Amino acid sequence: MPKRLVRSLLTWKRSGWIVDGLFGGVGYLMIQLHHYDAASWCFAAAAIWASLLFWLSDFMKTQFLAVDCARNRRRLNKPQTNRRYWRELAKFNVLRYGGVLLIAGIGVSAMYYSRWEGEEYELTQLYGRLYPADDTGVKSCPVLPDTINLNLGSVGFREPLSKLPMTIISVGRKSVISLDRGQDGSLVVIADVKDSFGNLVVRLGRDEFRVNPNNYFSVSRPHRSRSELIVVDQKGKTVLHARYNNEHTFSLTASLWAYGTLITISEEQGITDGKNRASDFCIAPLPGDMSTSLINFAANQGVPVEQQ
Repeated sequence: MPKRLVRSLLTWKRSGWIVDGLFGGVGYLMIQLHHYDAASWCFAAAAIWASLLFWLSDFMKTQFLAVDCARNRRRLNKPQTNRRYWRELAKFNVLRYGGVLLIAGIGVSAMYYSRWEGEEYELTQLYGRLYPADDTGVKSCPVLPDTINLNLGSVGFREPLSKLPMTIISVGRKSVISLDRGQDGSLVVIADVKDSFGNLVVRLGRDEFRVNPNNYFSVSRPHRSRSELIVVDQKGKTVLHARYNNEHTFSLTASLWAYGTLITISEEQGITDGKNRASDFCIAPLPGDMSTSLINFAANQGVPVEQQ
């Protein structure tokens, strides 16, 4: 039977199997070109096409004829013919459904491989998005309906969704860290992390984060997490550690220069510019609070424009 199966599959409608091979080949090519969604669609099409080819193959037709023949002989109502009928029917069903399930399993495995390759590639890039994890028990302001939380070091901020966008930290009249919602409802932290010369190291924006390829030492995504980002500058200092804890909470520590002022955000010091400090409390502004920013630091006068 195995030889008949192989011979039947290879000879029945060769053009159909060529098309199926093309689907698989294009899927593999899409992986090499980093088009992982397209690769998944190609593998799905290949699995569906191969299932149809197997279902309608000459081999399965031969098995069906054996069942039909046994059914006709069953009319003689002899025990041996009845046993043969049920035996042929069981074998036919095992081959029919087992073969389709095997092909489907191979297709799903190929799609999973494509997705895995896509995630691996994404985690090596200097740009991308942070997606909410499912962290529980995160230290933050108490979560209320229609609010979101931003943890900056040891300081928590709770903001009503209706008030976004909101400036969290500013220097003088310039926004340094602000909070907003994306078009898909995701929580968005907007910030530019710069060095002491005013050169951008990493930017958190509405659509993605982006690391300056000429001004960093390392970028890591702990535990292959799509929710976390750590950036180390050329001096070996961690200038950003961001984690999208869950749909309602975002945590961030950073060391950044803004308009001549070094702002440090950490669990130990809270938020400080070297002169002023805020730590270990929750800021939950009233719904009617229309202040321009929740924390404002004084700008360092006389800072060259290129360092701003």
